[in-house]
Amino acid sequence: APRPKKQPDATAGALKAAQDALFDKCALADPAPMQAPQPPYVARRTMPQRIARLEQEVHELWQSIVGLHRDVYRSITDQDWFATWM
Repeated sequence: APRPKKQPDATAGALKAAQDALFDKCALADPAPMQAPQPPYVARRTMPQRIARLEQEVHELWQSIVGLHRDVYRSITDQDWFATWM
């Protein structure tokens, strides 16, 4: 008995449909976004804000230096006082 001729277009179409269905099923299983969400916009500091922050930091450093100078001066004068007392 002669065999019926294969229909490659129908077979290829069925295979493509099965692949598409599998792809759609996998796509639904992992709904992760393609791109990570962007962080919220943070306004950059203006130049006056930067200058004010710099002035504040310089002032704090100056206060620390003055305090250290005072401590060193007291230490030196205390040593001189003890040296002259003995």
